[in-house]
Amino acid sequence: MLAEVHYWRDMSRVLEAVTEELRQPFVEVVVQILQALSEEEHMKALAEDVALFLKEKARIVKGLKEAKWNNKYMRIIEKPVKTIEQAKELKEIVLNIGALMNSLQNIFLNSNFYKENRILSFLDRLLICV
Repeated sequence: MLAEVHYWRDMSRVLEAVTEELRQPFVEVVVQILQALSEEEHMKALAEDVALFLKEKARIVKGLKEAKWNNKYMRIIEKPVKTIEQAKELKEIVLNIGALMNSLQNIFLNSNFYKENRILSFLDRLLICV
């Protein structure tokens, strides 16, 4: 379960770095030049490559948004998840499970990304851990 917390933290960092690179002014200039060139008749294949690049750029920006939000939510539940995973006694689990469940409910209700399938998967892993 803690691996998911770390996954979204790392994904957010990686996509942030990639997005920063994609937003550099020289990238925009190169894309504009390639788009202008692709309007020529013998450069139609270039237009497909530019369109594919822009599609992937949009996908990365969208992924960054999701990763940032999920990282925010995972930071909220990191402490109780860590405590439950490392618990040696049932009392430690009991003291943290209620707060974790409340946090997961709030995440489910407020998140645009962490919806039914992801929450169920997380709860399945939580039950196995407990």
